[in-house]
Amino acid sequence: MKKLFLIPSVCTILSGFSVADTYQSQVDLGYLDVEDVETTLIQGTFHFAEVESEGKPYREAAFLNKASDVHVSLTNIDGPGGSSDLKNLGARYVANEKWIIEGDYIDGDGSDVKALGLGAYLTDAISLTARYATADEIDAYGATLKGFSPGANNGGIAYEVSLTRAEEEDEFLGTSESETTYGGALTYYTNERFGIGLAYEDRESSSTIGLEVDYFFTPNFAGSVGFVSIDADGGDGNADGFLLGLTGRF
Repeated sequence: MKKLFLIPSVCTILSGFSVADTYQSQVDLGYLDVEDVETTLIQGTFHFAEVESEGKPYREAAFLNKASDVHVSLTNIDGPGGSSDLKNLGARYVANEKWIIEGDYIDGDGSDVKALGLGAYLTDAISLTARYATADEIDAYGATLKGFSPGANNGGIAYEVSLTRAEEEDEFLGTSESETTYGGALTYYTNERFGIGLAYEDRESSSTIGLEVDYFFTPNFAGSVGFVSIDADGGDGNADGFLLGLTGRF
């Protein structure tokens, strides 16, 4: 799934956000539990200009507004092997309502990732972005096609297709390995508030499928719940899990 969420008290959160059809900042909290591994996330996003959410699915507002932003996040992964943190700082800039420039820096325990994306809006509701990322001896290249088709009651269908090729070289041994990942996601919105989505990712060693239900109680507050299933080749490492989520906008 595009986000992992953690749901605290609904009443407490609702009292802190106004009800409006525009927003400029967003906070996402998340929780994912897969077998013995727990992942928690907090992410903040600040848009350079107000985002108009009226007349479209609230979840797709930033994409359809061609919004530029800066974002930060902290992810904690806790499992049998110990705990690790990932810190992310990134930005997305859309120039002339067409050209897309993205960048992210992720600081992990003992390693870091640098990523750059360049793309364009092919139409007002379809974008194509090419990406490059590097970490230690790993280089990854990929592309993502994202789009939205409007429907009745301010709803519609959002879709995303991605392809990534990762290559790892061992300079000491003089060897290299590569892996190709295919991904796709489809979300059906019955109206501006409610969406149900299906996501799939296929790697050479495993595949993952996820189902998520997302609902905006107000234009500024949403909760989500989902299911994730990982199928490893040979049956070793198969796992199921669930995710919970919260989004607040102001």
